[in-house]
Amino acid sequence: MTRAVDRWATPAVTALVGALYAGTACRWVLGSDSAEFAAVLARGGVPHPSGYPLYALWLRAFAWLPTSPAHAASLATAALGALSVWLVAWAARRWGATPRASALAALAFGLAPITWKLSTEPEAFAPNAALAALILGLAAPAALPRGAWRVGALGLAAGLGLSNHLTIVFLLPTGVVAVTHALRRERAGLRAVPLGLLGLALGLAPYLWLRFAARGPDVWAWGETETWRGLLHHLLRLDYGALRHGVSGQRDVVGQLGLLGWTLLAGNALVWLLGLSGLALTTLGLERRAGAWAMAASGALAGPILVSWSNVSMNELALVVMERFHLLPLVPLAVLSALGLDAWRARLRHVGAVVDACVVASALVSAGFGWPTLREAHRPTVEQWARRVLSYAPSRAVVLGTGDVRVFPLAYARAVGVRPDVVYVDLSLLHHRWYRRWVSSQLGYAVVEPIGESVDTVAVAWQAISAGRPVFATNSFAPGFDRKLVIYPAGPIFRAALGGAPPPTAEIERDVAATERDDEPEPVRYGGWAGDLVEWRARAWLWIADAYGDDGDLDGRRRAYERARALAPWLMTLE
Repeated sequence: MTRAVDRWATPAVTALVGALYAGTACRWVLGSDSAEFAAVLARGGVPHPSGYPLYALWLRAFAWLPTSPAHAASLATAALGALSVWLVAWAARRWGATPRASALAALAFGLAPITWKLSTEPEAFAPNAALAALILGLAAPAALPRGAWRVGALGLAAGLGLSNHLTIVFLLPTGVVAVTHALRRERAGLRAVPLGLLGLALGLAPYLWLRFAARGPDVWAWGETETWRGLLHHLLRLDYGALRHGVSGQRDVVGQLGLLGWTLLAGNALVWLLGLSGLALTTLGLERRAGAWAMAASGALAGPILVSWSNVSMNELALVVMERFHLLPLVPLAVLSALGLDAWRARLRHVGAVVDACVVASALVSAGFGWPTLREAHRPTVEQWARRVLSYAPSRAVVLGTGDVRVFPLAYARAVGVRPDVVYVDLSLLHHRWYRRWVSSQLGYAVVEPIGESVDTVAVAWQAISAGRPVFATNSFAPGFDRKLVIYPAGPIFRAALGGAPPPTAEIERDVAATERDDEPEPVRYGGWAGDLVEWRARAWLWIADAYGDDGDLDGRRRAYERARALAPWLMTLE
């Protein structure tokens, strides 16, 4: 019976977690990168730097699924998430953990809220975790392949990892120890070096696809990857500043470490503490001990050191942006925890079943803790907003705005053929030559270039109005924008006109109310992509309230304030 349990433990855990991922895979377009990846699945194209070509190719392979591209991209990612769970158990086994401890550690990893979330929406972090577990398994001292073939396999895995997400480089300590062992102890010989380099080159080959992925009308393609220089620029993330997480922002080491600590705590603190404390009771050989220290170093580099370096400012969207980078350090942590769990189960032999039960219960509690967060993250708010904007905008409209939560969902809508006559212009991206070229091709005229670090928003709007295009704005009015143009709420967005007076306030209220539906099952929380969009809906109602106040209509003013308060209670306090 015990052997049967051990034999089927990992397949059962993988099947259970895989079914959970598939059943909870997000069906909607979300903000930021996930919408961009869904657009790539639908039409091809080039995602933001570094391009993630391996993941993009994987998504393209699932374009045949008979569902929406957004849902298909989530299902494709869920498959990789389930694979990462199996590979964590596989890596733990290769490092000497028992089948049961390996399965328990994989269960804890798979049900951690951050793993569950990133395995059910289009993001490159779930495949990053799978490739990390593959590298850790290949780096195990006593595992096959041996000698030069191990170096070649590690080179291939490293190249594939870099083709998916550059943070895989933080596993370098583990790879260096494994290659050193293969060269010195296994007498791999000089043929190991060319095999390793060949494997690395083959793993990096998906980047060549980016040279051709940008071709085609209406295809979202970040950068100028059709040239070798542009491809290298893209790979090195120079649009972001190479080692920076974002274009702007400041470091907050304490805040970032606090976020990472919270992710680890919510992810299953009991299992991680049991595993790491159990390592002190484990007797490891010299080679395994060096590998364990290397894995710990990799986890430290991918976790606290990486987030401490981040320049993402700690605001309401910081958690959404940075929590994705918390998944990679969980992989070596889970593998090490399997070894530690074995040590505790051996020491507490008579109550080993109790230890197993505690680990399973802890994993289930962790999943229960993550369920509300998953539901909040997978709201349909972003997709509904994009559809409302495009259905409201008149023919040939130009919509101005900023932020990943707007540019990528609207790029997805264009990729699936929804209102290609409406052009969205992201003002912050106008700093990039490739984006000005892409927008100009859609507008039919050369959009104005920024002056230094500043984008003349008024000039961009006037240019579009002069071309006979209606102009709207979604957010972030530049200084002087509302003084030189007439700005007022219009449906789900704001209208920008050259002159004249806004329509009557009651007419604006009816127009805004007509485009709102009570689609949200419960109020949106502060922070996150949905919260950002809802906040700007609330700002439209605040504009209406102020207009009613100017008209002396106190009842209308109070009614509009109540609506704003119901949408975004964090935004203001009703007087």
